[in-house]
Amino acid sequence: MRPVGHAIVGALIATVVRFAMGEPVPSMGISVAAIISAALDLDGTEVPPHNTPFGHSILMVSVWNAIGLAVVFVLHNYLDFQGIALGVTIGLWGHILIDILYREPVYTIPTSFSIPRILSVSPIGHDFEKVHDGGLAVSAPWAIYQRLNGGELAWPYWGRILTVINEKDYIL
Repeated sequence: MRPVGHAIVGALIATVVRFAMGEPVPSMGISVAAIISAALDLDGTEVPPHNTPFGHSILMVSVWNAIGLAVVFVLHNYLDFQGIALGVTIGLWGHILIDILYREPVYTIPTSFSIPRILSVSPIGHDFEKVHDGGLAVSAPWAIYQRLNGGELAWPYWGRILTVINEKDYIL
């Protein structure tokens, strides 16, 4: 789903949750949920699956959620604390839920932790070496090579919840 779709669904989820809580529906939190839900797709790449673990992993969404809630808590005298905190949380986790429902790749946590790997827009590791034309030389295990051969940029050091390869579902 593209950023506009995520924004619409994020706003709808926030509206339903606010209504169910008996809170006023037009709120700043609904806008925050829509913006954050769409913003996670800004980590895109040109190579399928068109996203990175930087914005589409359980680990990073947890980090973004903690940072967002900390900022809202610090500014709570100036903001609608409950509404915006709810918007941050719904925007982040709603995006991940929507990606899972639409069978887009969602990553879990890295199996080997390093800051460059977490922030990289391409695979980094002993299985990959950049070549002079900007491509990758791969000496990865067969499953990773198959994903690369199928046109998907594989993130070998990240666990995945669900991926779609050649119209088949694989849970990794």
